[in-house]
Amino acid sequence: YVAGTSGIRVFDGQGKLVDEWLLPDGVLPLYLALFPDGQLLATDGNHRGLHRFSIDGRYLGEAKPVDGEWRPLGVGVGNSGDILVTEATPGRHRVFVLNNQSKVNLEFGREGSGTGEFIFPNSAAAYRDRIYVSDGGNGRVQVFDEQGRFLYNVVSGGMPRGLAIDSRGRLFLAERASNAILVYQIAEEGMRPWGLLGSPALAADLLSLP
Repeated sequence: YVAGTSGIRVFDGQGKLVDEWLLPDGVLPLYLALFPDGQLLATDGNHRGLHRFSIDGRYLGEAKPVDGEWRPLGVGVGNSGDILVTEATPGRHRVFVLNNQSKVNLEFGREGSGTGEFIFPNSAAAYRDRIYVSDGGNGRVQVFDEQGRFLYNVVSGGMPRGLAIDSRGRLFLAERASNAILVYQIAEEGMRPWGLLGSPALAADLLSLP
């Protein structure tokens, strides 16, 4: 599932386009997440919302867990199928953990550069009992426990954006400044570099604003 300016495109395992979803008027998908119950959630860069879709592309409506203004950026799958949403309303850069009914279970973080603070938290993902947040404006990935308590951070040296974690505990981090995908192996003692996908020095592997 790939977000784009024209909608959401669906590809098979060989990279063949199999479907394209037309979205409600004006919706610009930013980040996507596919949940165990088959729903796909997308954040919206134009209307600053969070939208739900069925696995076959039917629009199921908008989720708005907070009153007043909010600006969701990233969306990810939490532990036990919870919904992770990063948000960047001015003065309130933070992370939400929502239940399946889009009700707030947990909220943590605020705008700033200190421990547990964010400047444009672009994305979040969970692995085992921890939550990983790409803190774009501070050039780091911050790691929290399931109660939102800060554990440690990893400096990426650039501008981290989207992140995802596979079943083997490898964290894939889209790094805008270096136009590459950084790969870390999650271990009990922290995260260690594992590899690099794409490089500005190699034209064949060049990525542009991943």
